[in-house]
Amino acid sequence: NFLAVPGPATCFAGVQILQPGHYLRIDIPNGQAATTAIKQYWSIDFPEMGHEREGSAEELVDEFDETMLAAVERRLRADVPVVSYLSGGIDSSLVVGYASRALQEPLSTFAIGVHDEEQSELPWARQVADLFGTRHRETIVDPDLAALTPRMVAALEEPVDPFGAGVYVVSEVARREVTVALGGDGGDELFAGYDRYRGQRIAELYATVPALLRHKLLRPVIKRLPDSYGYNSFTARLRWLDRIADSDGFERYADSAAYLRFPHEMKRRLFTEPHGPMLDRAVSEVLLRHYFEDGSASDPLDCILHADCQTRLTENQLPIVDRMSMAHSLELRSPFLDRRVAEFAMRIPAGLKLKHGRLKYITRELARRYLPKAIVDRPKKGFGFPLAKWLQGPLSGLMQRVIDESRFVETGLFRRESLQQLQDEHVGGRVDHNYRLWMIFNLEIFWRHYFDGESVGALEEWIRERRLMNPDSPGATAQRAMPLRAG
Repeated sequence: NFLAVPGPATCFAGVQILQPGHYLRIDIPNGQAATTAIKQYWSIDFPEMGHEREGSAEELVDEFDETMLAAVERRLRADVPVVSYLSGGIDSSLVVGYASRALQEPLSTFAIGVHDEEQSELPWARQVADLFGTRHRETIVDPDLAALTPRMVAALEEPVDPFGAGVYVVSEVARREVTVALGGDGGDELFAGYDRYRGQRIAELYATVPALLRHKLLRPVIKRLPDSYGYNSFTARLRWLDRIADSDGFERYADSAAYLRFPHEMKRRLFTEPHGPMLDRAVSEVLLRHYFEDGSASDPLDCILHADCQTRLTENQLPIVDRMSMAHSLELRSPFLDRRVAEFAMRIPAGLKLKHGRLKYITRELARRYLPKAIVDRPKKGFGFPLAKWLQGPLSGLMQRVIDESRFVETGLFRRESLQQLQDEHVGGRVDHNYRLWMIFNLEIFWRHYFDGESVGALEEWIRERRLMNPDSPGATAQRAMPLRAG
């Protein structure tokens, strides 16, 4: 449910990773065997309730302002030109604003979009570029994510989630012109920017509705609602709320974290019977609970942010950003990941991260100093591809062939009927399983590359051939990059 293998473990026996905030020291005395030692040099530490950073909201914004400007200036130091990725969201827009102030000449920015207007943020990025007078370039991409998957899996050395596909394509476009770029990674995890943080409190209210009414009357209605397969659709939010309202505290957080992935009951249906005991012993909730309750944070919201930073951010998001960008020899730098910014975020009272239902409250207050109200107050969108619609349409035939030839089924790990149920429900428009189907596809490619020893080229051919077997479901069109505007 982390979409990654929690460290220090990896997918490979005998290989471990060096975990975040640690260093490895190797000593080789003359004529003696080498000795190694791993030590921690930094850790996330939230203050106890009542011991947060003092000061009014305005004073905290002043300090945030100075801290962010310094973090951006440090990341502009390079022997080559540094550009900034601009999505039109608050985080990347703030970074562009600070970088524009720090430079003596116009900053170069770039943005990418897709043909699906529901997923594209180009108009917002254009507003920010005009505001700060950047040299802005926009590119429409129509990537063939399925064909790119073998390369992405080989670069990450793990299955790649949909977020990773976005970073890979963005980096490929950026690397055509630059080698170093700024981004806004980390802003949501540190300053409470995801809908599910606010959703925890909404679930508390919904849970006050009697369970009998929720389960017998409302749940059947919610299950029958069609899904638009759009970003954060109304139906998806209702189903999420219906699920997590049945638990509270840590269990509610764990349920919300697993919702788009494979909750326990779904994993039990997916894995064959011999592997049931393995699921009982190695549940992802054990690690989540460790971080949620390890004493590093006391406020419920900070407990969630701490657990997310220790799992999703460090185990999944940051390795993806690093490896998907370096697959194209592009270096991505995020000022929000500056140690000083992170330490400042941890000491902000939780009520100023999420206030009156407003996500990233303190970040928005800072953004009001530099950005238009329309940018600051618009709902979070997030760049992505219409993967749900692709898996329902042009990629459905390929996905069916993957299920028919699944190595995980052949070796007795997965139940074919469970995979088929996911496929049928998604293609039939009943339930949006795009995250789950994409990970099943990536697992298959990972197995064939690392366990069967098939080369990237052979896997690309394997994908092409399976598409030809389904002429009624052609693959996505080849990637096309079309410059729309350059200033």
